[in-house]
Amino acid sequence: MNQKSLACVAILAAFAAITTPFALAKKGGTSILHLTVTVPMTGAGSGSVVADHKAQGGAEKQSLDLQLAGLDAGATYVLLASTTKNGNLSEIGTLTTDGNGAFSVHYVKQGQGKAHPHGEALPAALDPVSDLRTLEISIGGTQTVMSADMTAPSSIQYLVKRFLDNDGADSDAGASLRLKSNGVSADQLRIRASGLDASATYFVAINGAIADTLTSDANGGLSVNSLPAGAPSVLDITGLAILNGASNSVLSTELP
Repeated sequence: MNQKSLACVAILAAFAAITTPFALAKKGGTSILHLTVTVPMTGAGSGSVVADHKAQGGAEKQSLDLQLAGLDAGATYVLLASTTKNGNLSEIGTLTTDGNGAFSVHYVKQGQGKAHPHGEALPAALDPVSDLRTLEISIGGTQTVMSADMTAPSSIQYLVKRFLDNDGADSDAGASLRLKSNGVSADQLRIRASGLDASATYFVAINGAIADTLTSDANGGLSVNSLPAGAPSVLDITGLAILNGASNSVLSTELP
């Protein structure tokens, strides 16, 4: 290869090194949500809740398993739930224990709202299960017998991968997000942004509050490699945004 050809290759390689991060942050891709949590039910009896929500591209499947024991035999109870969008407990339906004071149900939603043949249709008020915050078993809807805090699981597998939405403050900006938790190692947050103003101040906002201050590099790139100090646990993060120096939202997403 002659010197002229080598020079051309070097120029192309340098151009690719500069533009690739921008292209990765800008291009569309498959959004991924994998969430599985197991949460104990506490109170008068014993039990557990397992919520599972998997969405990737156009495919989606959800399930919610509720198992109870130690309640009154043949008794009717009310199931209540709160979500990220409605913090007030709402009645989902009633359930009746068997002769041993036990109850179990397997709710499922798959694809276009179709229930799996081996489960009951997921009630609309529990859809999506990834938004659940509290489940309660009560007598008459007023006397709590058992409850589960869905943000405090005994086990968790959580992964979000997606591109942030451009909010219009800077049409050239783009960013990819990766948020992960397995309940064992430290929760992980990674953001790769590009197309921002060069050497400018930006803020990372979590749930509407500024959590960190960063400066973009000379090429308008910006990286976040961990959750900011004092950030909520991953299940309590419902919104994430990158704001510019004027506190205008440049890129954002709702979670999960």
